[in-house]
Parts: sequence; structure tokens; C-alpha cells
Amino acid sequence: MNASRFDFVLRRGVAAQHAHRYTEAEACFREALAIAPNDPEVISLLGLSLTHGDGLEEGTQLLERAVQLDPQRASLRFNLVEGLEAAELRVLSI
Repeated sequence: MNASRFDFVLRRGVAAQHAHRYTEAEACFREALAIAPNDPEVISLLGLSLTHGDGLEEGTQLLERAVQLDPQRASLRFNLVEGLEAAELRVLSI
């Protein structure tokens, strides 16, 4: 694994997500996932970005997968709840 590239794209993705640039965040997290395909944090962050963007179904699946990979990590559960809430709000606004 290229740790420096992974850290770079992960940090860039988090910054983009915090700035509500979900398409950019998604691209960063997909690149990080290509480097570390079973990293629950990256899976969760990608899922969260997708639920805030145009990928509700894929996003919720990824959020659930992240929790399955590391059920004890509270941040993954928090992201799952946030993603489900975002998905629900988007569905209700249609």
C-alpha cells in the first residue's frame, strides 16, 4: 500500500466532504478505496458522500458494509445514521 498517497487522498476527501463538495470527495474516497479496499473508514466516508450526493442506494450499502466490517467503531455507526437521515430527507423532498 502506498501510505503517503492514501493519507493524501483521504485528507483531501475529508476536506472536500466538509466543504460539501461531494463529487470531489467521492473521487478521493474511491481512489483511497482502490489502495485499501477493505478499510472500513474509507468505505464509510465514501458511503456518506454518496448519500449526500446522487448515490443513495450505493451509499447506504457502503455505510452498512463499513459497520459490518468494524461493528465496534462508533464513528462508523454515526456515519450510518447520518447517511440514512440524509437519504430520508432527500426521499421526502421529492
